[in-house]
Amino acid sequence: MSVYVGVDIGGTKTRLALVSGEGRILAEKTFLPEGVGQVEVYISRLQEEIRSLLQKGRVSMEALEGVGVGCAGQISQDGRTIRFSPNLGWRDVPLADMLEARLGRPVVVENDVRAAALGEAVFGSGRGVGDMICLFVGTGVGSGILIGGHLLRGEGNLAGEVGHTKLDPEGPPCTCGGRGCLEVYVGGAHVRRRIREEILKGVETSLARVDPLHVRAVEEWARRGDPLAGRYWREIVWALGMGAANLVTLLNPRLLILGGGVVEASPVLVQHVRDAVSRWVTMLSRDRVEVVRAQLGPRAGAVGASQLPRPKATRGPSVWEDS
Repeated sequence: MSVYVGVDIGGTKTRLALVSGEGRILAEKTFLPEGVGQVEVYISRLQEEIRSLLQKGRVSMEALEGVGVGCAGQISQDGRTIRFSPNLGWRDVPLADMLEARLGRPVVVENDVRAAALGEAVFGSGRGVGDMICLFVGTGVGSGILIGGHLLRGEGNLAGEVGHTKLDPEGPPCTCGGRGCLEVYVGGAHVRRRIREEILKGVETSLARVDPLHVRAVEEWARRGDPLAGRYWREIVWALGMGAANLVTLLNPRLLILGGGVVEASPVLVQHVRDAVSRWVTMLSRDRVEVVRAQLGPRAGAVGASQLPRPKATRGPSVWEDS
């Protein structure tokens, strides 16, 4: 039996998934790496955890066909090097070469959001659909796009950076250096920062007593009539709806999948996006698209990454039949 390993490198923890050649998830595990800023130390630990995962799944190293790695940040076009990962503080890390040297198996690296989109396409809400957008809203905002069953990567391997599309060029500042990005209005980290800034200025709100402050609390206090929470919740609904509607108009997908921590905490956002699509998207695109919630949750990145090293002809039929 041939197997593949998927790795999802997060800022605080790493998830792994062992998947058979037939597409069955055989084993999963999570570990909390120490000293993730020390690349050599982390890679050595990752190698040990992959071997442990194989033992957990009761398969040998000889059965391992390849390893796929999803990581937040900018990835080289050839899927070998992490050019820059702000979450990890890594620059120009040849991750594929380093891991291959330790495992003796092929390794492919991809942006974490694209890996998660692939997970939803093969194992989750997108099974059987070749044209789809996965829009993930969490600490930040990102998307993975499949057209004709193929991941859209772009000339510089940066396609899908929807979080930094502009809704208002005079809007609040973003960490990217621009202003009015979609991520500023709906990303969890930005919403928390902006609300705290208003609290420090003396704005009265029940959100001042919420710790940790999260988007779910904004939704709850908006329903209770808190003025500041209401203003921010209306802004979240408007911005996410506008960003999603623009994506649908531009790419004409069959499916729009919404996921990420913010959507998981406030699933009512899925219906708000449906409403926005029905109002703001061109007629033919609007009539063809279905807006659904992601199914895999935090597992999406690891199980999706497991599909990266697979030859196209042998990848799960759910994505590749129509390509």
